[in-house]
Amino acid sequence: MLESWNGEQALAALAGAKGSVDLVISDIVMPRMSGLELRDRLREIQPEVPVLLMSGYSQEAITRLGNQESLGPLIEKPFTMSGLLESVGSVLHG
Repeated sequence: MLESWNGEQALAALAGAKGSVDLVISDIVMPRMSGLELRDRLREIQPEVPVLLMSGYSQEAITRLGNQESLGPLIEKPFTMSGLLESVGSVLHG
C-alpha cells in the first residue's frame, strides 16, 4: 500500500512503485493538485489503473459548481467501511 499527502506525492509514489498498482483512491479536494487532476495525469502514464474518487460534496453538487466532466467512480463522505468495500469492489470488478 502506498500513501501520499497530495497529488504530487501520489504521482511520484506511483511512478516509483515496484509491482503493479490495483487501485488509486483519492479525495477530490487536496492541496497542490486536485484528485481530478491526479486522475487525469495518472491516465496519461498508467491508463490501466482505476481511480476511485471521494468527496464530501455529492456528484450533483460538484457538477453544479462547474465541473461538467464525468467524475467516474465516486464515493461520498461520510461513508462506512462496508460502503467503501462495495465501491472498491465495484471499481475493481465492474
